[in-house]
Amino acid sequence: MTDAILDVPATHDTIDGVPSPSANPALFGHEVIRSFLAQAYQSGHMHHALLLEGPQGVGKATLAFHLAGHM
Repeated sequence: MTDAILDVPATHDTIDGVPSPSANPALFGHEVIRSFLAQAYQSGHMHHALLLEGPQGVGKATLAFHLAGHM
């Protein structure tokens, strides 16, 4: 058995001129999902898995890093 459960890439996609998702303090345009996730977490009803879907550059990875930072 390997040490890691999943093979996670060491880096993530980047967009020129935009901070990497793990270092980006800003997250714009996701107020509804952020509110939903915050409420779910605070109430103890957070789902065990989330699937973030959308085109490159909309903030999926940034949202994931923000969420992980609050858990």
